[in-house]
Amino acid sequence: MFDSLKRATALLLLVPVLSVCAVEDSTDPVGIYKFQVQQGSNLFVPGLVTRKEFQGALTGAAPVSPNSALIVADAGWTPGAFNETASQPTHYAEIVESGHPSEGLIFDIVSNTATTLNVAIEAADFDALNLAGTESICVRAHTTLASVFKNATITSFSDFVIVYNDDGTYTTYIYNGTDWLDLATFLPASNRCVYPGQGLVFVSDADKDLVIGGDVLSHVKLDPTRVSVYKNALNLVGQVNPLTTLGGPLGALALPDSLSAFSDYVQLYTTEGNDLMLSGTYISNGSQMLNLATFLPSDNDFLEFGVGISVIPSNDLSILIPPGF
Repeated sequence: MFDSLKRATALLLLVPVLSVCAVEDSTDPVGIYKFQVQQGSNLFVPGLVTRKEFQGALTGAAPVSPNSALIVADAGWTPGAFNETASQPTHYAEIVESGHPSEGLIFDIVSNTATTLNVAIEAADFDALNLAGTESICVRAHTTLASVFKNATITSFSDFVIVYNDDGTYTTYIYNGTDWLDLATFLPASNRCVYPGQGLVFVSDADKDLVIGGDVLSHVKLDPTRVSVYKNALNLVGQVNPLTTLGGPLGALALPDSLSAFSDYVQLYTTEGNDLMLSGTYISNGSQMLNLATFLPSDNDFLEFGVGISVIPSNDLSILIPPGF
């Protein structure tokens, strides 16, 4: 499936602007950056997100079968503004309470009223989240295939994208010059969600630079991101970070804090010629990552910027990934 991988280049533009929030304003860095791809398959993690449409504290939270409710009494949201479509959620809520057990966790929004977000948390799973109903949250529009590649030069009917699903399957999308299409059905799929920290495979017809960012997808995520990974799926994950232009150490992902010791594995890839090659398999000992071949400490092994890793967990879990700033 994989053929090639290429390191990203420097950020082209990054300036602070006032980000509009419903409850509190914040100054966020925004910008665009280039990601160099080679002919063939390129693994990368989008390094930008959409703006915060809301940030503030909950005044309540409760399971409401079949989903759950997050309540902000004075939010003043437009009813239906965050409603999901027939095929995809459009917005998500994220716990941004520093130090909270569920910090960085993202919930798809099913619908909303002026004060309540109906989010995709099954009532049976609510208690495990340790929500007191006072936590800080934010709301953002989902990143989509359309917003990731809005300003990128895409070759119609030649370049395509592979997204791996949580059930172990994958879906391939191709660009027709206007929209992204599901290759299996040829139905429009430009609104396919790309979650923060989720890796994609971009298959290119030639070596080129992809411009990532601009328009709605322009904001740097300054909070940690909790990424869900699944036992029977290929999980491609990484930092939501456009700034570390030369990459960094594997230890920067703080994986031992999330992985089960001597049970969960991660794999890194590197570029050799035009091929994406497995460069190492690693396991956590509870405090640091070890190279599975040598069992030597490997937190300083190099991770290419924007690329990400594959995670092989023994059970479904979530990984809290630092922002890298």
